[in-house]
Amino acid sequence: LDQYISLLQSLKESDPEMGSIVTNVAELLSSVHEIKNTPMTGKMALSAALVAVKMERVELRRMIDTKMKAARLSFTVEGDAAAACNLLKLAIDELPGAILAGMTRGDQLRVIKNYSWLPNHAASFSISAGNSPEESLKIFESSRSIIWDHLLNERSDIGVLENQHPGLANRLRDLQGRL
Repeated sequence: LDQYISLLQSLKESDPEMGSIVTNVAELLSSVHEIKNTPMTGKMALSAALVAVKMERVELRRMIDTKMKAARLSFTVEGDAAAACNLLKLAIDELPGAILAGMTRGDQLRVIKNYSWLPNHAASFSISAGNSPEESLKIFESSRSIIWDHLLNERSDIGVLENQHPGLANRLRDLQGRL
């Protein structure tokens, strides 16, 4: 840990690796907290995670994971459901970019699957923060719609299907249009 701290102090804010290093420190401290589970390790992990979520030049999925960890720590360490909810909303805002970064449809679906629980947790934190049921439902539905939008709006190439089974291809186009 001392080596990480001295490394961080030697780097400048503009260093291209700064975001990655700070995210690594946050992950390290989060792991230490999971093992030790003391108030001190929790506060250190939360502080590092909150710094990490402000970093630039961090791969989107990694940033989403960092925001999720920061949300969990905000709630478990500080009991701050409002901060946890806001951090999850920030993670949800990053989802479209992370989904579209997938090279193949399979990659995109894996990202969607990995983060499909986010809407439920965001709504739960919202309720815990004292938001109205209507506001919590709005958060749930808006985040859920991001996931569904990417699931439903991606059209697959049906050229092969059309060549071998034109009737099925027409039915598929009709169903896609209805959805």
